[in-house]
Amino acid sequence: MFVKFEFSEGYNGMMNRKKYNKIAVIICFICVLLLICYVFYMKRHNEKNIFIYEEHLDDIVVTVGNQPVTLKEFGYYIFKMENKIQEQALIYNPKDPMDYWNTHFSAGANSGYIFEYAWDYALADCICDLIFSKKAQEAGYSLSEDEYKQAKTKAEELYAMLSTEQIKKTGLTIDLIRKIEERRLLVQLYTKSSIEENELSGYIDNIMACISGNNSTVMTFEVICNEDMKKNIRMGNITVNCNKK
Repeated sequence: MFVKFEFSEGYNGMMNRKKYNKIAVIICFICVLLLICYVFYMKRHNEKNIFIYEEHLDDIVVTVGNQPVTLKEFGYYIFKMENKIQEQALIYNPKDPMDYWNTHFSAGANSGYIFEYAWDYALADCICDLIFSKKAQEAGYSLSEDEYKQAKTKAEELYAMLSTEQIKKTGLTIDLIRKIEERRLLVQLYTKSSIEENELSGYIDNIMACISGNNSTVMTFEVICNEDMKKNIRMGNITVNCNKK
């Protein structure tokens, strides 16, 4: 007497389930591996695209006529503007001055944050210096020996105000500061004698309105602004509040 066992179908089903489970494990492993690769790629991509201020000191912020201004040179205007507004920020909120820097003002088309206004005014200050110093040179203005000494003294005083960290961050040197102070004194000479004739008062407040887009002409000088700088640099934590975000 023989007994026949019917097990072939059950055995095949069990083998198929094992096969499917193995495939599922492999697919899951591949998915996890791809996810890890994606996360690693995004991390490296974001790290690569982080704007490190000190690595861009030779980048051009603005060009007036044929004279470019690097971020290193523009650091003078950033330092002056940040220190000026920081005084107001500390009055507004001594415990957290960034609270003031992040304040938003609603003023129609001119709405914006304090840190945005700060950049615009620093840029306007720089553009005005370059425009009027060129005009002064064209008109034959020059500094006296005493004015050169005055510029040197101003440069030494400002450089003494800079901390080691600020010097390293901005790349400012006493010679670069002195050059800018000489330029500003030349501008003062020109504007004092020309303001009544040309009505230059308040021009710094309106100069940004004269700049349309990335390429425009202001007072016969072509002005080209690097818009990426404003996007990547946030005023209020470059030379002040460096450890705050």
